[in-house]
Amino acid sequence: MAGVLKDAGIAGRPGPSVQEMLNRETRLVAPALRQEFNDSLGTEDLDKERYYAREFYRLEVERMWNRVWQMACRVEEIPRVGDHIIYEVGDYSLIVVRSSPTEIKAFHNACLHRGRILRESGGHVSSFSCKFHGFTWRLDGTLSFVPGRWDFPQIKDEEFCLPQAKVGV
Repeated sequence: MAGVLKDAGIAGRPGPSVQEMLNRETRLVAPALRQEFNDSLGTEDLDKERYYAREFYRLEVERMWNRVWQMACRVEEIPRVGDHIIYEVGDYSLIVVRSSPTEIKAFHNACLHRGRILRESGGHVSSFSCKFHGFTWRLDGTLSFVPGRWDFPQIKDEEFCLPQAKVGV
C-alpha cells in the first residue's frame, strides 16, 4: 500500500482514512482491520502526558516494543537478495534484509565487536561491514571477515553471528 496521501476525505484530515486506503488495497484485507471502533478501549480521554512523558516512553520500550509484532516493511520493498531497510523503534535498530530469494531476516543493527551501528540507512549490499574496524557479516548473519584475525583468537565464527529478531511474512 505505497502511495502519497493526497485526498483529504474529511475536512482537516491530511489524507485518506484507513478505511479508504483499505478499500484501494488489491489483496484480501483482514476483517479486524475493517472495525471502525473498539468498544473495549473506552471513551475517556487519555492523559496527554502519555504522549511525551519520558517515564511512559521507557515503560513502552521495556514492556511493549520488544514483545509485540510490528510491521517493519512490505516484501516488495526488499525484492532482491541484499535489499534491506532499517527499522527503528524505541532503543532498537534492526536491519531487515532479503537474505536469500526465499528468506527475509532481521538482525540487530550493531557490530558485535564495538557496538557501532552497521547500517545507517537501507539500500542494497552484499554483506554488512562495520566502518570502525571492518568486521563483516554475510547476509545470513554469519561472520565472514575479521581484520587482523590474529588479534582475536577468542572469536569463534559460529558463535559470532549477528543476533536475530523474529520475522514473519
